Amino acid sequence: LTPGAISQRESGQTAGTVLDQRPAAGTQVQLGTAVDFTLAIPIRKSIVPDLVGQRQTGAEALLGRNTLRIGGVISRASKELAGVIVDQRPAAGRQVDPGSTVDVWVAAPLPPVKVTVPDLSGSSQNEATASIQNLTLRIGQFGERESSEPRGTVVAQDPLAGTVVDAGSLVSVWLAVPIVPPPV
Repeated sequence: LTPGAISQRESGQTAGTVLDQRPAAGTQVQLGTAVDFTLAIPIRKSIVPDLVGQRQTGAEALLGRNTLRIGGVISRASKELAGVIVDQRPAAGRQVDPGSTVDVWVAAPLPPVKVTVPDLSGSSQNEATASIQNLTLRIGQFGERESSEPRGTVVAQDPLAGTVVDAGSLVSVWLAVPIVPPPV
């Protein structure tokens, strides 16, 4: 017998193992007949792509090009845009068997953080600003209002002290200025 064509096929068998031969073992052949062999080669691994920052449809397409599939899709509260992938398992760059699944975590909106507006009455502009910013609120407009209170102190605010608002809400304040008497 003489060696014929040698082909290869991915297999879980040890590389180089004969998976098939033609003519089959035990077949009666003429002297000098060529025998074709199919040898085992290792199964190629798929590399997990980086899915973080992708939307699910884009991730599924990317996985398909790498002979992988989307696995579990789990929501996770995140500052990222809703629906964007924020984590994955296995991690990007890992080698896995073709057809494996990749679990992803997609961003869900964070519940709004609530803050109680402080009482700023009598505070200076700088003190009011610090109090507002320390509570993750934002400075709204500063206005002036005639008052008998000391000049530059807070005499009014919007929203009112004790109001519960979302973090990041604006708080406007009005500072005291001396009362101008009417002309005589």
